Amino acid sequence: MLPIALRSYLRRHLPRPPMNHRVRDSSSSAIDADVSYALKVGQVHLDLLAAEGIEPNGKTILELGPGINFGSALLLACYGARPIVADRFLANWDLAYHPKFYTALRTRLAARCASADLRPLDRMLERNGCTDDDISRVWRGAEDLQGVPDSGVDIVFSNAVLEHLFDLPAACRELGRVSKPLAWGFHQVDFRDHLDFARPLEYLLLADQQFRRMFAARHGEGGSQWRPTEMARLFETAGFDAVRFDINMTAEEEYLREFEPRLREAASRYRNIPLSELGTLGGRFCLRRRPLRSVHGN
Repeated sequence: MLPIALRSYLRRHLPRPPMNHRVRDSSSSAIDADVSYALKVGQVHLDLLAAEGIEPNGKTILELGPGINFGSALLLACYGARPIVADRFLANWDLAYHPKFYTALRTRLAARCASADLRPLDRMLERNGCTDDDISRVWRGAEDLQGVPDSGVDIVFSNAVLEHLFDLPAACRELGRVSKPLAWGFHQVDFRDHLDFARPLEYLLLADQQFRRMFAARHGEGGSQWRPTEMARLFETAGFDAVRFDINMTAEEEYLREFEPRLREAASRYRNIPLSELGTLGGRFCLRRRPLRSVHGN
């Protein structure tokens, strides 16, 4: 019943606990939806690997920001990968939620993937908790992946994670550090203002200090202001080549026409950004770590 402007203000400024630390919905319908989503994300990971001719078996795969469960990482483990999950708000085992979720995930996976090795799920359910035997856990943000060795990762996945980081340049440097020469990176990024998807560029109107204050209060969940071209440059500086960037979400022309004059008058570092760089709202980076040069620089 609150006015729209007041609801928007409260969403932006009221502090809340991180998403992974909130009470989870363990109803049957919620569990079913979460399993479907985990299988969808995990299958996208497998499809991306297959498209590049990469066999997951034996590969060390880092997944950034796995969310409230490790379903997609476990799917990779069931195909022989050695997953690592990293998040500064990594989800702890919830007795009311996770046993139900992983039991349902095992049932669905057994029915659809006869070739999957279900032992990682079996071990987790038998122990009624996570251990580092099948999934290594790193309670760190991507900005500081302490515990992940230099050149220790074959593949990195993130799904709508990079836009929530507090220090993207530091995260790109860390990804460069932990990635082996010629390692792959697949990063789906959502470039929208997460507090109002219907008006997805509103946060670009904010000045730096105002935005940083709001971003911190929301634990980064509102999304960052970085645009695709800026992110591509950060990856390149960190030692990656962009194999491609696939745009999969764009802004409506009517909204862009209404938004541009307001942006040009705002006290924002984006006030002079070309209109052509505002239209992309979502896309996936496919990256390749550059090989290390020899001592002679060849």
